[in-house]
Amino acid sequence: MSKPIIDREAWQTFLGIGEGDDYEFLKEVLDSYFEEAPKLVQDIQQAVSQGDAKKLQHAAHTLKSTSTVLGAVTLTELCNELEELGKAGVIDLPADRGEVVAHEYAKAKAALEQAIHQG
Repeated sequence: MSKPIIDREAWQTFLGIGEGDDYEFLKEVLDSYFEEAPKLVQDIQQAVSQGDAKKLQHAAHTLKSTSTVLGAVTLTELCNELEELGKAGVIDLPADRGEVVAHEYAKAKAALEQAIHQG
């Protein structure tokens, strides 16, 4: 059985933050994520292609943080792995690693957009 793209429990916890008058805050978090994540994915792709371990570590860590809060489990795990590789100075990664991140982000974004409409 495959893992869900979005962990429903984490998503429900995130939605719980917005109870009362805080829905605007949730919208801001999601808008910010959808705006910033593509830039971070691009940074990860560049870091992989350029062998820049520090940039890889930073971009993967940043993308991982909000992805975790939103419940994007597969993307979180992938970013965690890349962050650790960057931290260890590992720069000899398969060239498609950045594309894998882009693909997983696209899946997470679609799942989050669907979850938004489902509540």
